[in-house]
Amino acid sequence: MNYLEAIDPEQVAYWYFRLNGCMTITNFMLHKKGGDGSHTDGDVVAVRFPHRQELDMVDADIFQADEKHQTYIQFFLVEVKFRTSTPEINDSWKKPYVIKEFLRRLGFVPEGELDNAVNALMQEGVCEYINHESQVWGRSLMIANSLVDPPTESMPMPIKQQLTWEEDIIPFMFDRLHSYKRIKSNHPQWDGLGHSLYNLAFRGNEKRFTDQVLNGMLRHRKYNHAVDLFLRNCETKIRMLSRQTRGFSFIDLLKSMLAENQQSFIDVLTTYRFVKQHHPVPHAYRSIEKKVSKMAHNQGYERIEDSTVQFMGITVQNVVYQKSKENINE
Repeated sequence: MNYLEAIDPEQVAYWYFRLNGCMTITNFMLHKKGGDGSHTDGDVVAVRFPHRQELDMVDADIFQADEKHQTYIQFFLVEVKFRTSTPEINDSWKKPYVIKEFLRRLGFVPEGELDNAVNALMQEGVCEYINHESQVWGRSLMIANSLVDPPTESMPMPIKQQLTWEEDIIPFMFDRLHSYKRIKSNHPQWDGLGHSLYNLAFRGNEKRFTDQVLNGMLRHRKYNHAVDLFLRNCETKIRMLSRQTRGFSFIDLLKSMLAENQQSFIDVLTTYRFVKQHHPVPHAYRSIEKKVSKMAHNQGYERIEDSTVQFMGITVQNVVYQKSKENINE
């Protein structure tokens, strides 16, 4: 595929760290005790080992440890932003107990050293741990806009730990994939984005590569906004229906919203089609039906049947909801 329709920025960040020899996880969930939701999630968590080497490739500067840390295991906690006027770290990552629990889940630092590591990460954005078994150097990073921003209270990340899409991430990916296109030509196990990035880089047009990636991430952001607006409208509509009818179906809901705002609905259908085919969006929007089901349940509806139907060219799971007698509003 030569055309990138929509790209999750977190997946682009994943490929950047992967091409730099890191073991990488996206959406690392930090669940609360008792199953009561989650504190937050790490957009990208990456680990890089000290003797990493792939042929004659030179990795990005951020991974070239100084002389002191050359023998350390490096780990990175990465916050990913795209096209935000003023990048901010999520509030959860400003809470010491969240950072502490995150480090505890990863297991790089023993329990007795967690407080020191948390303080270092929060104050300087870096921490290190040394004992006779291992040496670990941890850093928090921000990937954001075209320019780095001086640290502020809402975004306390030091400038040296900020990366930009247009100066750092995308140029490196193009150079790595294009310069070593023959070596990396055999990649059947890569995901769809990996294939697409390789195909674009293969042709050797860096400007086109950059434009396609940036535009793909911009489309993803617009799609997220469209889905978010759609779900808010769904919630309003279901609340209204709960006062008027004992039952409705997912298709009824879609038709009702289409009648009210056709263009907005068409935008959401485009998003929905892409979600169903490629799942490019964050976990909160992977299933529109799941969100609607939760909203219906909150209004006293129960799921009584479902079937797969075609609606405006899209395969939709048409769930029918009905209120039990005890949940009917008098």
